[in-house]
Amino acid sequence: MLIFRNSVKMFAVALLLFTMSCTVFSQSVDSLKRQALDGDAVAQNNLAIAYSMGDGSVAPDYAQAVVWFRKAADQGNAGAQMNLGFAYHMGRGVTQDDAQAVVWYRKAADHGQAEAQRRLGLAYHMGEGVPQDGANAAFWFRKAAEQGEAVSQILLGSCYERGEGVPKNNAQAYFWMDLGVASGRLEGDSKEDATKLRDHAAAQLTKEALYATQDLARVWSESHPAQ
Repeated sequence: MLIFRNSVKMFAVALLLFTMSCTVFSQSVDSLKRQALDGDAVAQNNLAIAYSMGDGSVAPDYAQAVVWFRKAADQGNAGAQMNLGFAYHMGRGVTQDDAQAVVWYRKAADHGQAEAQRRLGLAYHMGEGVPQDGANAAFWFRKAAEQGEAVSQILLGSCYERGEGVPKNNAQAYFWMDLGVASGRLEGDSKEDATKLRDHAAAQLTKEALYATQDLARVWSESHPAQ
């Protein structure tokens, strides 16, 4: 499971960076600066992402990124709150501080930000910035999983398979893992690891139970179309 934990964390970082690049570079940095200086929280968050990534017209500058993440986060922008938490977790532009990361992840998670909910769940799962707590980990994984967040679906399924924070339940383990694998949002090693975990859960079920759980997963997917 340690290998899977590490692959999930690396996937989470890669996904965050990919999301950042898709968000920012459709708009010039000069335009973002003007809007950010006018107090636009979305522009402040996107400007911070530009500083985090560098886009050719601005060099990477984590300290400046944190300045703008904080301005947007203080206005209640959930994406900026999650990004500021990530900066604290990674020690980029600020002193590394998992407790502060949790503070900002929680603010974003309370606003329904699925990535922050997953990261808060991982903090409880790993005991980073908060005492290790399987029940709270599963609670936040579920919040994100129910929004279709694929990594959280795998993590919640893993909780059910091992009985961590929830009663052990192989059918629920397979159900959530199958949703994550079938989502199309996992790639490379993360998808391979997730598929192995799902197939291991499947091997614990009778054929009848497996078919019934697959039907439930199909119905859930049809009623929760990808955003």
